Amino acid sequence: MKDVLLIVTGWLLGFAGTFLMDRIRDAWQARAFKKTLSLELKDIGVRFALTFANITMRRGTLDREGLNWVNSKLLGYDGLILEGDLKELLIKMSGWSDSDLARGLGHLRKPEEIRSAARKYAIVSLQAGVDKLLFLAPVLARKTLDIVRQINDYNALVDDWQTFLNRTFDPISSENYQIASDNLSKAEVMLASSAKRIADRIEAVEELC
Repeated sequence: MKDVLLIVTGWLLGFAGTFLMDRIRDAWQARAFKKTLSLELKDIGVRFALTFANITMRRGTLDREGLNWVNSKLLGYDGLILEGDLKELLIKMSGWSDSDLARGLGHLRKPEEIRSAARKYAIVSLQAGVDKLLFLAPVLARKTLDIVRQINDYNALVDDWQTFLNRTFDPISSENYQIASDNLSKAEVMLASSAKRIADRIEAVEELC
């Protein structure tokens, strides 16, 4: 009887130890994923803010309100981003007078350069699968999944924009060229609006991380 008790006790202790180790591992993975996600969301949020700035500047539609909005997203950000020169320019522009700002934006209006801003994005830490969202609290997981959906929608807009851009280079009639050009312009407006909306959503989610 004593031997049986010892065997059962050993089995229970082994099971409890394994269970405890699994819980510790899961807690560590959850903290690590949450930290990685938080840093990535901050980076991609700034990238979307800069995409909004880039598109609206090239279209000649960036105004003081939009500039202030972009700079509010850059405030306190010290991460590594590809658009470093643009970031510095935007911060410098915030100190310009209204007349200097209008004149400067007039020189920056270059619709043909929007191609450099119309790029696709993804949350790299979730590319292996959204099952990692199980590590997060339900509210945070749901809001993060909504951002993933919005980014996918944005990427689909980039595809549409590229299609319209390619169409303008096709040998088509002047009437069809105008239609393609109008569609291209509408797609650019939608891209800028979507980028701004996603940046705001990401900032709201960051507060939960």
